[in-house]
Amino acid sequence: MIIRSFTWWMVWAMMLLFSDSLSGQSSIENRLRLNRVNTAWPEKHPSISFDGRMLYFSRIAYPANMGSSDEADVWYCFVENDSTCSIPVNAGVPVNSIFPDFPVANSISGYQLRVLRKEELSLFFAISGNLRHKTVEELPTPAFSYPDAEDFFVSSDGQLLFFSMEAAQGYGGKDIYVAYLEADGTWGAARNLGSALNSRGDETTPFLAADGKTLYFSSDGRGGFGGKDLFVSFSMSDEHWNEWTIPQNLGPGINAETDETHPTLAASGEQILFCASAVGTDSSDIYRAPIPQVFKPQPLLLVSGNYHPSLRITRLDTSMTFVPKLYHTLETEGERFRLILPRGADVELYTNEPGYFWCTHVLELGYEPLESIDSDEEALSTLLESAEYRSREEQIHTLQVEWMNRQEKMEKLQREQERLLKDIGQQALGIPINTPNPTLEINRIVLMLSALPDTFVQEVTIALNKKRLALLSPDSTSTPDVLLSPEAEKQIVQKMIFGIRNFIDAHNSKLELEREQASLKATQLELLNQQIDAEKLVVGKPKVAPNSGSNQEESDKGALQKFEEIELPCDRIPIKAGQTKVLQHIYFEENTAQLKKYAQNELNRLVDMLKKNTSIALEISAHTHTGLGHTFARQLSRKRAETVAGYLAEKGISRERLQVRGYGKMYPLESPDTTIEQKKLNQRIEIRILK
Repeated sequence: MIIRSFTWWMVWAMMLLFSDSLSGQSSIENRLRLNRVNTAWPEKHPSISFDGRMLYFSRIAYPANMGSSDEADVWYCFVENDSTCSIPVNAGVPVNSIFPDFPVANSISGYQLRVLRKEELSLFFAISGNLRHKTVEELPTPAFSYPDAEDFFVSSDGQLLFFSMEAAQGYGGKDIYVAYLEADGTWGAARNLGSALNSRGDETTPFLAADGKTLYFSSDGRGGFGGKDLFVSFSMSDEHWNEWTIPQNLGPGINAETDETHPTLAASGEQILFCASAVGTDSSDIYRAPIPQVFKPQPLLLVSGNYHPSLRITRLDTSMTFVPKLYHTLETEGERFRLILPRGADVELYTNEPGYFWCTHVLELGYEPLESIDSDEEALSTLLESAEYRSREEQIHTLQVEWMNRQEKMEKLQREQERLLKDIGQQALGIPINTPNPTLEINRIVLMLSALPDTFVQEVTIALNKKRLALLSPDSTSTPDVLLSPEAEKQIVQKMIFGIRNFIDAHNSKLELEREQASLKATQLELLNQQIDAEKLVVGKPKVAPNSGSNQEESDKGALQKFEEIELPCDRIPIKAGQTKVLQHIYFEENTAQLKKYAQNELNRLVDMLKKNTSIALEISAHTHTGLGHTFARQLSRKRAETVAGYLAEKGISRERLQVRGYGKMYPLESPDTTIEQKKLNQRIEIRILK
């Protein structure tokens, strides 16, 4: 907490310096009036979606509104660029009514809009789902007990309600308050945000940024450029809402002699949208402007993906869990999740679906990198001075690319064989998918059919029918001579023969590719041995780079410095022979086989899987990035694979079930790997199910 508070006070000091440099300036050339949105009637209450692609706002007294001429309706448009929107559309029923309706806030998902409706002087909230696709659902309304409150804003997680209100216990005019959503669905007691934020004047139209720390609001009690100006303040507490930095004016690029109110920002925090109106008038238009860097919210990561009930999102250092927002779209099947994460802590997302490998993503959002990059630069730079060594390296790389291309073709053929096997077994032979060893059965039939001419169709049919009956009814002792009519038998077998011939063709193509793979590997191995012999002549061992070296600096450059939005895929890899999985965040100390923290999370999941599947045997392989010498890379990767196997053995897994391989830099996922991120992908532990 001390470090965090110090960080915020440093930000506050920088803002003071920045604001001093603004004094005396009055330029508003950065402000742009939004095209198509503004009319001759007032536009107010802008609310931009998290992704910045949709803008909701209210039009006051507009002729096309649903209520009487002085009422407000919610309208929306798609943001085409920084200052242009599509033609606005009335949100319609049930979002709008004959009463005043105002957009209050967007949810994290971007598919829910909170709407405030003043109905006979009472307040209630309606939440519309999938508004952009015109499927709207009105949901129950949390009760509220402050009839004099106004300028409402609901936080992105739906747990906090900010509003302005003039009260006897306040600090002057209107103050900004916050209320928590209680477990029973009601809003709790209003809490004044304190004297550091509220002045003797009016503080109104609060907006809490997606980081949950940065508050933008309007005030006429702190001086400025005329009328009401927009200000920003940062919360200095994770638990209380009455500790704030001194509010700072957003400057002349945003504020002017007009009244500036109703700020709103997308999660990126790059642009601010707000209302501006002539002082003392009801006219109002919506503008946008870039925010000075010092006034932006802290960088965030917006994470999205397909939801599974087993999803667990955990902060690695404290085991604190995060609860994502769930939503539906028309573009995808099933539920989706979305989560906002700030920089400062590493986070793990984990799902586990029965019959499949677990899925793990580690988001490195902390201030220190989790993974060290191995270094062998001194030895490698000496080796690369040799033209022969460089030439062999290029040949090895070329052979590796060819090998990987063939491997991809083989995997495609394997999938085709599995499809044909399924078709033949189900449609022609009646073999259920879950029959033990269906491949063995089909291979036996393949050998039989490949040796028979088509004139033996009847004999083959009888044999296959007997086998089918045995598979479907293993306990049966009697086998009818004929199960189908001769014509039906002929059609089925002809269809089956066509499928099996394709199966045989795929099998032969795989055999040819395997022969080519073996030839490539032999040539590559010969070159590799020559490289290792050359490396033996180089004196010296790899040195561990100091923590302050280039790896650390470049990793920091790759950390979260600005808003990012990512989609997390989760490959469904079945637990069966031949399948390969990369274990996530199995990190080692640089140039050693010593496991770093958090590695046990992933390894314990592997232990659990092996204990539940006692017949499984594994190959554990370790790999390095390509910026190492072959000798050191193979030695290091072998030791790391042994370390993982040793951990599993300590947890009760028999070593007889485990094979270890140290492949060094021979099988990179990224080639070339010139960046830190590419090296991290290549530096990995893989498991492959052998049986």
